[in-house]
Amino acid sequence: MNKSATIQARIDPIVKNKAQKILNKLNISMSEAISIFLTQVSLTKGIPFEIKIPNALTEKTLRKSENGEELHEVSDANQLIAELNSWNYFIGESKRIKFVSLPSADGLSINQLSSSIDG
Repeated sequence: MNKSATIQARIDPIVKNKAQKILNKLNISMSEAISIFLTQVSLTKGIPFEIKIPNALTEKTLRKSENGEELHEVSDANQLIAELNSWNYFIGESKRIKFVSLPSADGLSINQLSSSIDG
């Protein structure tokens, strides 16, 4: 395929640098990543991932959290899990949440919350 078209885009330098670090780990150039994205746009006839505009409550909550307002803090993962498990009333079923630590490809640990319905 003839790759002769050129694209220029203005990007926030922080976003570009963060993306570049990830792409470097994947051994993919910025040009290849953009090509992959545009190929997927062409194949799917749209943006290849979901884009949503948050509703008013979500937008308000996100703004508050970005400003450090109304945040709930816990001392460790065990306290978080205990508190989440005590909040079953809003779920409607008895659910339990557990904290799982998984190794990632780069050797760092990935923390994941998983839930299961009791009995």
